[in-house]
Amino acid sequence: MANTDILIKEGELDISQTSVFNFYEFYTTTKTWFKDNGYIHIEKEYEEIIKGKTKDVNIKWNGDKKFDDYTKAIIKVEIKLSDSNQIENKKEKLTKGKLKISFSANMVTDYEDKINSPVGKLWRGLQEKFFSPHKRFKFEKEIKEDTYALYNRIKSFLNIEKYN
Repeated sequence: MANTDILIKEGELDISQTSVFNFYEFYTTTKTWFKDNGYIHIEKEYEEIIKGKTKDVNIKWNGDKKFDDYTKAIIKVEIKLSDSNQIENKKEKLTKGKLKISFSANMVTDYEDKINSPVGKLWRGLQEKFFSPHKRFKFEKEIKEDTYALYNRIKSFLNIEKYN
C-alpha cells in the first residue's frame, strides 16, 4: 500500500490578494512551470460560476514527478478566484478579483503498491530508516524547494503584473 508523507500541509503556504492581472498569462505561466520542472500537470478541476456581473473560478491542479520506481512527489495547487470581472485594457484583457492560491506537497512511496507482504513492508521500513535515509531526505528537500519555487514564481508574477 502506498505511503503518503505530508511535507507542506494545505493552508500552510497560501497567497491571498485582490489583484488585476492577465488571467490567461497567469494560467499558462503556472501550468508551464510544472512541465519545465519535470512534473506531469494534471488538472483535477476547473469550474466557473457566473454570479450576475461577476464570476468565480475554482481550479485544482496536481503536479506529479517520479524520482524512481518507488518514490514520487505530488504538488497540489488550489486556485480560487472570486468576484472577478473582465477589464478591457488597450493591449489585453485583464481580470480583477479576489485571488486565493493554496499549495500543498506530499511524498508518496511505494506508489505502485509493489510491496504487499508483511516481510516486504518490514524490509521497506528498515531500508528507509537505516540504509537510505539520505535518499529520502534529498527527495523531501527537493519537493519542498520545488513547492516554494512555484509559490515564489506565482507571487512574483502577481507582484510584477501591476495594472492599477
